[in-house]
Amino acid sequence: MKKWLALILAMILCLSLLSCSKDKQEDDDNEKQSTTDGKQEEADPVTIKEQVIYDQNDVKVTVNSLEDSSLLGTSLLLTVENNRSEDLKITVGSMTVNGLVIDAVFYHDVAAGEILQEKLYLLETLMKASNITVIQNIEFQLRFVEPESYDTLFESDLIRLSTTADPNYKQPINDLGIVAYSDSNIRFIIQDILENKDLKQQNVQVFIENNSQRDWTLLLDSFKVNGVEIDPIFSCEIPVGKKAYDFISISTDDLTKQNITRIDTLEFTLRIIDFDEYSNTYTTELIKVSS
Repeated sequence: MKKWLALILAMILCLSLLSCSKDKQEDDDNEKQSTTDGKQEEADPVTIKEQVIYDQNDVKVTVNSLEDSSLLGTSLLLTVENNRSEDLKITVGSMTVNGLVIDAVFYHDVAAGEILQEKLYLLETLMKASNITVIQNIEFQLRFVEPESYDTLFESDLIRLSTTADPNYKQPINDLGIVAYSDSNIRFIIQDILENKDLKQQNVQVFIENNSQRDWTLLLDSFKVNGVEIDPIFSCEIPVGKKAYDFISISTDDLTKQNITRIDTLEFTLRIIDFDEYSNTYTTELIKVSS
């Protein structure tokens, strides 16, 4: 829910008009002159080849393009052809960009016999937190859901897309911070506390690394701020061998009710869930971190 709210807020905040300069022609002439004087021209935008990414179960999905909007962020334009005799919904499972987990916004009804063209948006807040400025590769799964029960009908294999970005590009990784927990499976690092006044939240930025051969989902239990129990918003799915930047969101109103004006300590346990083999799920001992 926090990630949907963040996306909606980003859309609202970005819907502003840019005023035109009265001296636009003069500025254009100066820009052209500076270019001829030896300034490097902007690099060509990164693109992706149009291609069919799923064609089974009487459903065909094509990725048409990679688009970058200054208002809504980066998106993949997808065309979905439902050749089945029944309606369905289509969404995406866990997605990574350059090996970093990024949430995507894509959940649409596709009627029987319908052709739908919609954009799959990459959550801009996580793109920025992950310092992704060049998209080199994208990986994700498509999930097809029954509209009434929301049960998964079928899903795709892992889809891997490469862009026209330099194949030698290396995504920068910032794993600095307080190591709150580390074992052979998961490394969990507290990096910063950021205030979001618009959403009335204190967001604890974390870096997570999956060093195992399993897909995990991380949840928080027994969460306390300065020794006081608080109900945070946090859930992170992290596939095999991937990394993620995410946020533990704490309501400012909840902190105010407890007379907490500053976050000094965090206490919690991590519940690490393996959905493929639920018996392998475990909970850590109590973790205490001082800011």
